[in-house]
Amino acid sequence: MFRNVSQHRIRSRAIVVGLAAILATMTTGLGTANASADSTGTRAFASQAASAGLTPAEARTLQAEVDDHLADLGGRQISANKIEITPGATILLPLPGEKQAREINAAAADTGCYEGHICSWQYSNHTGGKIDQWQCSDVRSIPSTWNTVGIFHNNQTGNAIARFQGPHHEVVRTHMAPGVDTINWWYIYYIDPC
Repeated sequence: MFRNVSQHRIRSRAIVVGLAAILATMTTGLGTANASADSTGTRAFASQAASAGLTPAEARTLQAEVDDHLADLGGRQISANKIEITPGATILLPLPGEKQAREINAAAADTGCYEGHICSWQYSNHTGGKIDQWQCSDVRSIPSTWNTVGIFHNNQTGNAIARFQGPHHEVVRTHMAPGVDTINWWYIYYIDPC
């Protein structure tokens, strides 16, 4: 009886290993095609990361975070730590080991918000990722990892009203410009700047 159980486990493992090998063979070709298409951008972003003093391991960690945000939000990577979600919205990520987001070659954190924009930070005190939006009716989802208390700066003009929406686009909160306030991202899924 024990022998049959052992043989069954061996056969099961052989089947799993065989299926894994087939899957690896199938995805290798796809990975090569995608890698060649993205290799120029990837090299440029890796070069930016190295110029900013990131180690290869830190650069890989940052790229993995960017890739996660791209999968979550869509858009396109425009620098080592920045994604253009749409032509009217970007997200800037902190570099590994840093709490505040900053442009890759900037010395200081990016805690400002241009006039006409609404900027949102993942955490209070302008820490974590930063979403910058500047086009009305460009409703954007926030990253699914934003589930704590953060802060926003509604620096739009003309008393523009930002709408923070729940999972079914119901308005959970509004804010008339200008002003800065904290917000619990747990309840927010989308931001409509105005």
